Amino acid sequence: MDVFGSFALVLAFICAAYAFGGGIAAIITRHPLLIKSTRQAGMATCCLIFLATFSLEYLFFSDNFSIAYVVSHSNRDLSTFYKIAALWAGQEGSLLFWSFCWPFMFFSVLLTYRNKGRLRVIDESGEDYLFPASLFAPIRLKAGLRRALLRGR
Repeated sequence: MDVFGSFALVLAFICAAYAFGGGIAAIITRHPLLIKSTRQAGMATCCLIFLATFSLEYLFFSDNFSIAYVVSHSNRDLSTFYKIAALWAGQEGSLLFWSFCWPFMFFSVLLTYRNKGRLRVIDESGEDYLFPASLFAPIRLKAGLRRALLRGR
């Protein structure tokens, strides 16, 4: 299980690097498959960090002292609460814990807005934003005014 957690972290780093680089490329090219691919790479990163965190917790609960972090921050007499808390007892575990918390929020946002209506808003400086459609109230324009606005005149 110790190798599994380390492997999950390495894969999470690779997926995160791809999501970051691919996300920049997706912003520039606006290619829909690249956008979907980077979103899925972000979700894969979240899942892999979850696996690494649970792997370390499993090592604490199974009293596997072959890992230096478990040796430093655990012993056989710790109660369940303290074995859970041992995850963030040291700097490495604390960083893993925060890496676990942030993707959880990111993953929940991705799942929440995965198939929801979003509106694309481009401001006067050319910045591109996505907002939930439920935040906007629809208005009806006369046909001539609508055509003029769409043409930019």
